[in-house]
Amino acid sequence: LIETNQFQGGIMLLPSIWASLAHCWLGLDELPRSFQCYQQSLGYQGGGRDSSLWFGVGLLYNRYGADDLAIESFSTVLKLEGYLKINKNE
Repeated sequence: LIETNQFQGGIMLLPSIWASLAHCWLGLDELPRSFQCYQQSLGYQGGGRDSSLWFGVGLLYNRYGADDLAIESFSTVLKLEGYLKINKNE
């Protein structure tokens, strides 16, 4: 569970723990805490390729009312899962 990232109080957590915390905070409608945890998890190498994280980020943006960002996050999920072609010119 412990690795190289810090949270308040100097606790170091693995990216999978950050992701789990983000999903839990989202379920509890604690949006700022959820956002912080998603940022921590996505900040790790390879975190940007985790479709479940991007799905959670999309839900978070949707709850904030940031529909364009939510759609962008959900599109990322579809691209990562192979349902949309990735345009290399983007």
